[in-house]
Amino acid sequence: MTSEIANFARRRERDCHIAKRALEKWLAILNPIRWAMVTATTVLSALAAASILGKASLLGMRYETFAGLCALGSAILSGLHTSLRCDPHQTECRNLIADFDGLAAGFQSVSVLEEPASSAKLEKLESKYEQILYSARAASPALFVRAAEKEHASSIR
Repeated sequence: MTSEIANFARRRERDCHIAKRALEKWLAILNPIRWAMVTATTVLSALAAASILGKASLLGMRYETFAGLCALGSAILSGLHTSLRCDPHQTECRNLIADFDGLAAGFQSVSVLEEPASSAKLEKLESKYEQILYSARAASPALFVRAAEKEHASSIR
């Protein structure tokens, strides 16, 4: 295998590791927010239903007011969660993490192959890499990409 092919494969492996790590960092922020929204929606709905069924005053408010505020809060959180497409976005991020992880392993394996197998494999991997970038419906913010780049640079020292 030529050093040019090996260098290119190492750069792509690095790119995949950085993209994967940036998405992991992004999901580490999004997952707790998602769970908070889903939990709050569930709790508010349950409180609204309980106050209506029990017809008791809660927190010093009449049940109609309390139930109405809980139902309104639940509807707002549910609508926000849906309109921001939280679940599809996080699913796409998880899929991309798996894709980049697989590609990184593939690019790493190029270094043990001899010509012409290394060139052929590199060509297939590069095509898949470009397709993933082209079709990705999610991305991590630049802040997380920079953090992943710094993390990667410090890990190779």
